[in-house]
Amino acid sequence: MRVQLTEGSAKGPFGQWEGRFDRGEDEPLYVDMDDDGDQDVIASLSFSAKIGPDTYQWVATTWFVWLNDGEHLTQLPYPLAGSGDCGTQVSAVKPADDGGVVVQEAQMAWQSSCASGPSIELTRTVKVATGQSGQRWLVQTDPFPSWGGACPMMVEASDRQGKVLTAPGLELASPDRKPVIVRAGKSWLSTQADGWEFVTYLQNQDQRFVSYCGWTKSGS
Repeated sequence: MRVQLTEGSAKGPFGQWEGRFDRGEDEPLYVDMDDDGDQDVIASLSFSAKIGPDTYQWVATTWFVWLNDGEHLTQLPYPLAGSGDCGTQVSAVKPADDGGVVVQEAQMAWQSSCASGPSIELTRTVKVATGQSGQRWLVQTDPFPSWGGACPMMVEASDRQGKVLTAPGLELASPDRKPVIVRAGKSWLSTQADGWEFVTYLQNQDQRFVSYCGWTKSGS
């Protein structure tokens, strides 16, 4: 969806809610995400649902990347990270030492109650890589290769088989531990890559059931 901000705010629908969009409280980051020498931009956008006259309740905050080619800024269409009510919570997005950013966040534990809050703490380094078709993708580079953007948490098991890649045309996700696909199917992200599907997976024998994401060939 497209949101046109005026002085940092806009009103309109988001899913089932009507409410207000606001530029995030954190200051934008200027960091080279794709190792081309130009400073790219990372900024956040928050949405609050209207629950009464002039009364709004926070629902979600999402971080996005704008790539700088030396002349123009181009927004990547998928989110770098996101905090949501009864979901993943992002505590920090900050520059990494060798380019890219470090995202510090916490996931909800598998089958935990919303009231318990997120308890699985994760720290991941993310950069932007170029696939075989020239498309730009968010990729996790540390602690191991995986999808680098926001990742939906595990919701259900799947008997889906196949290799999981960090992004179409790029390297294997979790190359040292077998990915076990736990949620498969069409995603709006899949419309960005014809012939590929965006999936959630676990690392084999992970006792914490941490959700990661990646891409598989359609029909595999």
